[in-house]
Amino acid sequence: SDLLFNKGSDEVASSAATAVKSLCTILNSKEAENFDIIIAGHTDDVPIQKPETLKLHPTNWHLSVHRAISVEKIMEANSISPIRLSVRGFGEYRPVVPNAPNKGGAEQNRRVEIYIVPKGA
Repeated sequence: SDLLFNKGSDEVASSAATAVKSLCTILNSKEAENFDIIIAGHTDDVPIQKPETLKLHPTNWHLSVHRAISVEKIMEANSISPIRLSVRGFGEYRPVVPNAPNKGGAEQNRRVEIYIVPKGA
């Protein structure tokens, strides 16, 4: 499931939160106990300009990490041990699709990706 975000927001949509909770059920199984989770946040290339957004997310780097942290909080609230979790942010620098010209952004780039990796990787 795609974990997409509105412009300038780190709020996880309810449909995405439901998908994360379902994933947590699988990750809490005996078969998954030897795997860790990397949560990677991304943004589009639109600079943050709204003063109220700048207070929370001074740059796209911050916003990308805050998006990853929002997903991490859902996972921890669903019994995923924080020992298994890590977050990272890529800002606007790893788009999956080209952003619209003149800093128009692209919805698909405002996302979080979840990687399941061997324990300790």
